[in-house]
Amino acid sequence: MIMNKKIQKFYVMVLAILALMPSTVMGAEIFFNVNAPDLKTNQLFTVDVFVNSSQVSINALQGTMLFPSELVTVRELNYGGSVINFWLEKPTVSHGAVTFSGIIPGGYKGKQGLLYSVALVAHQSGDINLQFKNIEVFRNDGSGTAEATIS
Repeated sequence: MIMNKKIQKFYVMVLAILALMPSTVMGAEIFFNVNAPDLKTNQLFTVDVFVNSSQVSINALQGTMLFPSELVTVRELNYGGSVINFWLEKPTVSHGAVTFSGIIPGGYKGKQGLLYSVALVAHQSGDINLQFKNIEVFRNDGSGTAEATIS
């Protein structure tokens, strides 16, 4: 009987601790889709950059996509059809990076929202490593709370 009460107290304490711990829900994911599975020299290919935010409404994003400028050249940037409708910094290319910053009045909550597309030309065949840096996403909550982000 005493052992059952100790076990009950233990479970109650564990549940109380778990209930008080902050929980993190990944509210936004920035990712890209490349339309060229096997790159060849001088091949033009497109990289579409998207945001998933199905858990929480977001209204501001910024960050950088890095690419190896010795392996590819940017041919064109396109941000028509973007979920971002007010650019603080339109997607800009500089030294192996595409930097962007914008807001979405009224917010965005959904899957696969297009941010921008970039057309690249490969200088040689093979794999090309693309990555994101300094990605920041902010909630549409009236305070601009920073959102946990996967990139």
